[in-house]
Amino acid sequence: MSRHNVSPQLAADIRRGVTRLSRRLRAERSAGALSANKLCVLSHLYPNKECSPGEISSAEHLQPQSLSKLLAELESEGLTVRSKSLADGRQSLLKITQKGRSALQHDMRERDLWLASALQHLSETEVQLLHLTARIMERLAALDGNSTQVQEPMISQTV
Repeated sequence: MSRHNVSPQLAADIRRGVTRLSRRLRAERSAGALSANKLCVLSHLYPNKECSPGEISSAEHLQPQSLSKLLAELESEGLTVRSKSLADGRQSLLKITQKGRSALQHDMRERDLWLASALQHLSETEVQLLHLTARIMERLAALDGNSTQVQEPMISQTV
């Protein structure tokens, strides 16, 4: 993999653009929508997988202490279910429920509708460039702090 000299200004410009778009997408959610952390956990569980709290904490860069309360809230709201691991009975596994899936899909639909409308103001080339950029940002987000290579993650339809 080649190394590039990336200026702090370029990094700041990219961060600023991503941050502003993220804020705008959050603003397009309806009142009473799920919190960002709840959406993060549900999105992680969305592709029909069971995960331990530790796996979610690590993958989503959430603190285990704050995750415990969040997971209890998701379970009490019927958005996730907890079961014992067959491999290790001391470990619990979480899975998204149909209610959780519906809540996540509703949240994604609101933001996707706004974004689809906003993209109509761009050229076809700009839209294709953003599509490519989205895939690259997924790869960047998958980097861990010690990695020297950008890995190709599974690109999901969520968040």
